[in-house]
Amino acid sequence: MKYLRIVILCFFVYAVSVVALPSCNGTSSRRGDSMASQECPQDDDDSHEISEQDFDAEMRVRINKLKDAVGSDDAATVASLCRYPIERLYPIHDIMDSTEMTERYGEIFDKKIKNAIISSKSDDWGGINWRGYTLEEGDWIWFDEDIYLIPYHSDYEKFIRNKLIKEDLLSLKPEFAKGWFPEMCLLDSISGIIYRIDLKELDSTMTDCRLMAYQTGFVSKDTPSFIMYGRKEIQGSAATRCYVFPESDVLEWRICNYWYENKIVLYIRKDGVTIVSRNLNKVYWLDMFADK
Repeated sequence: MKYLRIVILCFFVYAVSVVALPSCNGTSSRRGDSMASQECPQDDDDSHEISEQDFDAEMRVRINKLKDAVGSDDAATVASLCRYPIERLYPIHDIMDSTEMTERYGEIFDKKIKNAIISSKSDDWGGINWRGYTLEEGDWIWFDEDIYLIPYHSDYEKFIRNKLIKEDLLSLKPEFAKGWFPEMCLLDSISGIIYRIDLKELDSTMTDCRLMAYQTGFVSKDTPSFIMYGRKEIQGSAATRCYVFPESDVLEWRICNYWYENKIVLYIRKDGVTIVSRNLNKVYWLDMFADK
C-alpha cells in the first residue's frame, strides 16, 4: 500500500508538472558544476569576463571596504556588500535582503568574526578557483563579486538554533522525533504539499535522511501522508546538497539544493529517466503553526 500511495502521488505530481514545469532560467553565477546545469543547460558567454588580475584588484578593494565597515560597525555598508539570500543554518531564517542584514548584523558579526576580519592581513585572503575569495581556510566568509556565503555562526545564533530545533522536534509525534534532526522544510506551490527533510546526524555531509510529506492544512503532530528514507549526498565541486530517496528499483525521488543559485529542485525518476523536475520553495516548519 505504501508503494501504491507513493506511485499515485508521483503520477499526480507528474500530471500537474506537465502544465507548469519550471523554466531553465536560473540565476547567473560564477559557481557551476551542478546537476542544475545538466538539467537546464546554460549558454556559455565569456564576452564580459574580466581578467584574473583585474578581478583580484577589485576583490582587494571590496575586502578593504568590508574591513573598514566591520571596524566601524557600519551594518548598512556590510549589507550593501552582500548578495541575497545569505543562508543560515536551518531552522534559523535566511537573510533575504539588505534591510534584514542591517537588522541582524549584531547577531552574526560578533567579536570573533569581527576580530578575524579587522586583524586580517592581505595574505590571509586568497582566491580559491571559481569560488572566489575567502579569509584563511574559508570558515568565516566568502566573496565573488559580492559576499555570498558566511559559514560562521555566532554563539548567539547557535543558541537560537538549538532552541528552535527543540521546538521543532516537540511539534512532532514522539515516534517521528526521536533520533532525527530537522534539515529543511519545502513547499511545492503547485501541489500544495509540504516536504520535511530530517537527518540522522546534525549538519553531516553524508548521512541517512528522511522525507515526510504533508497535505495542505495539516496541523502540528499530524501523521505524514507518506515517509521515504534515503541518503544525503554532497555532489560536485559546488557542494550541491542532494537528498536521494530510492523507493524501488525503478522509482527514485531526489531533492537537490543548489544553494549557490538559490534554487531547490525536486526530481522524480523512473527507470533512470526524469519524469518530474520542479522548483520547490524553502519554508520553515514552525512557521506553519505560528497562526494556528
